[in-house]
Amino acid sequence: MRVFSRLYRWFFDNLQVNYLTLDLDSTVMTRYGQQEGAARGYNPRKPGRCSHHPLMAFVADTRMIANLWLRPGNSHSANNVLSFLDDSLDKLGDKRVALLRADSGFSERAFLDDLDRRGMNYLIALRLNQPLQRALVDETGWWKLDDGIELVRFNYQAPSWDEPRRVVGIRQKTDERANAKGKQLSLFVDDAVYS
Repeated sequence: MRVFSRLYRWFFDNLQVNYLTLDLDSTVMTRYGQQEGAARGYNPRKPGRCSHHPLMAFVADTRMIANLWLRPGNSHSANNVLSFLDDSLDKLGDKRVALLRADSGFSERAFLDDLDRRGMNYLIALRLNQPLQRALVDETGWWKLDDGIELVRFNYQAPSWDEPRRVVGIRQKTDERANAKGKQLSLFVDDAVYS
């Protein structure tokens, strides 16, 4: 473990890029047989099958893996993400993270509070639950970005949050867009890593 930590640190110390964009993601890897650490959990492709649920950090600017933890399949997306972020930032050494991006699996209150305490800029998709849906429906001031796509920016306080945060809502009219992606737009639609 220490060898890889030092190797990561050496690599990022020699990288001539600063103010990085760090992307966090998790995935489900189905396992067959008796692999160590595999457990039954959420597995959309093979329900009931054992899997691993790795947690990954990517430096978007260089398309490099910054960190990877292999976790049992019964782990939640944001399980142990605070320690993972600390470890990832340690591996980056003196490099500064200008923006952290993640999907809705990381929209946990404790993680958002930690990012606020660090003063880190972040872009994290929120779960489209009923309170957020109501807030979006009540919002005015939508502006057109493109044919069939509108945006709105507003302050929103989820029931579990201590204070409001700035939220950007995106809506699309699927009948006006030939390549509409369905109900929800992907946060990283142009990046093959996240497809």
